Amino acid sequence: MKVTLVTEHARIKMKVAENGEFAESAEHRCPHCMEKPLRARGTGKRISSFDTYSAPAICYSCRREVGTLESKMKTLFGLEEDERVLRSGVRIY
Repeated sequence: MKVTLVTEHARIKMKVAENGEFAESAEHRCPHCMEKPLRARGTGKRISSFDTYSAPAICYSCRREVGTLESKMKTLFGLEEDERVLRSGVRIY
């Protein structure tokens, strides 16, 4: 999974923490609280394309919006179909 923070000025590659709680970039700071490394978490994911989730991103420290997190996933049939199958309750083993 690749995670990118999209701001009005840049696209920043982020690394997801081991516990999955946030994504961070060691080279960047929060534009509001100046915390370094920049740690952000998504709030309210949605499907934005065939293989990409997006969510408003907030700073993990100051809780202010810093952009949009985009997460590319591996999928054969698209995220909408993947979610529909997972919710259906049908399991094939």
